[in-house]
Amino acid sequence: MATPEPPHTNLVRYLPVAGLVMTFILVTGWVGVLAASRTQALGILAGITTLFYGGKEAGLPLGIAAGANPLLLGAFIFLADAAATCFVYPPLHYAIRNWLERDGLVGEYLRFLRAAAVKRQALVTRFGAFGLFLFMLIPFAINGPLVGALLGRLMGLRARQIVPTLMVAIGVTTVVWTGIYAFGLQMASTIDPILPKVIAAIVVLVVVAHGLVSFLHVRRNRRRPATPALDGPPQTRAAADARPELLALD
Repeated sequence: MATPEPPHTNLVRYLPVAGLVMTFILVTGWVGVLAASRTQALGILAGITTLFYGGKEAGLPLGIAAGANPLLLGAFIFLADAAATCFVYPPLHYAIRNWLERDGLVGEYLRFLRAAAVKRQALVTRFGAFGLFLFMLIPFAINGPLVGALLGRLMGLRARQIVPTLMVAIGVTTVVWTGIYAFGLQMASTIDPILPKVIAAIVVLVVVAHGLVSFLHVRRNRRRPATPALDGPPQTRAAADARPELLALD
């Protein structure tokens, strides 16, 4: 008799289905917005596009400055971020060891994300999934869902711990950043109508430049460490101290 698969394996299996549903809602919703307002639709598109290379810290101000309604933009940003996580997590879950050992851009980028993640590994070591959630809340850090998933896997968290934590963090950070930027850019517009666009452009440039500089720094100084075990329960502080090789990630 076949041994039933653990629940977290089933969770990972159905994540792409959830991603497809979210993508369908995202696309049909955007088409509906386009039919109602070209300005709103283009602002949302600008925000979502920026999300994937600059994070929501850059995507939200750019989309709002481009004319998108903050609440509507926040909803689209959440769906886009959550859908992308559903698509990216399964291959990361099953093949992270091989990907980290690859040469080329994919391997280098993942090793860059790993280097960013392990700077905050103490949070996960101490608090487990809640520590991963706290890591995801750090502003203007390289800590998007992909980095959070990578950190969770490297620290031995299960999919049933990682995925809900990522989704809750995506929701919380989207609400917080939407509120901050909506209020801040509204105040800026009362001073000068062009000021929100200037602020948005500065934020995007700073975020992208920071990511690029960090990537180039890690690429210059990279080494090829052994990848830690990806199975088993989260590492406790005592276990990490006793077996430092498990956390020697860079």
